[in-house]
Amino acid sequence: MDDLVSALKHIIYRDLLYVIGGISVISSFLYLFQLEPKWDLPTLVYLFPIGIGYTIGYMIQDGMSIIGIVTTRLLTEPCPLLRWVYRRFTDQEWTKLEGFDAGKARMEFLEKSSERAMAEYQRIVVLKQIGSTMGSCLIVSFVLLSVKAYCTGSPFDISLAVAGLASGATFVTLDWLKAAQEANYLYLWSRSFMKEMEPLPDGRNPNGGL
Repeated sequence: MDDLVSALKHIIYRDLLYVIGGISVISSFLYLFQLEPKWDLPTLVYLFPIGIGYTIGYMIQDGMSIIGIVTTRLLTEPCPLLRWVYRRFTDQEWTKLEGFDAGKARMEFLEKSSERAMAEYQRIVVLKQIGSTMGSCLIVSFVLLSVKAYCTGSPFDISLAVAGLASGATFVTLDWLKAAQEANYLYLWSRSFMKEMEPLPDGRNPNGGL
């Protein structure tokens, strides 16, 4: 039951992020063309832009992931710049993940990890999702706002575009950072798990049996 609740919470968080990211892009588009939404419409009508926002957020995030601007996978070999960010964030040097099979480690973790370890892991995954979704959508919003700033030359519009770029770049960086943290977490867990499974000097299994 707890696993079901945890899975549902993760789905809700993920889907809500798609909606928020997509609506940020829709808002930038409306602002670019000076279109104002009508607020006197029936409540049911507002479900339509929520659905469109979800679709746009999902499309943008996965599209950006395919071309490599953000990532939705594990990152086992971060670049030197990201290693520096990792060290600044965790106060630890990045260590090479020797002999690490990410797919196998993730499957073993999902099957055999404790409730506490799963909660810690899910937090990293959710934060990575925030970075990838919001980073992708804010970059698209930045492009739209930049066109607006170019057309008007308004200091406000320029500031808004710069804020969009700064926010998007920050979220993208955090996405890649969390991808590296996710890989490192699974690597450390798998090493700890394998140590627990090592046979005792007399040949017995530490978890029982022969």
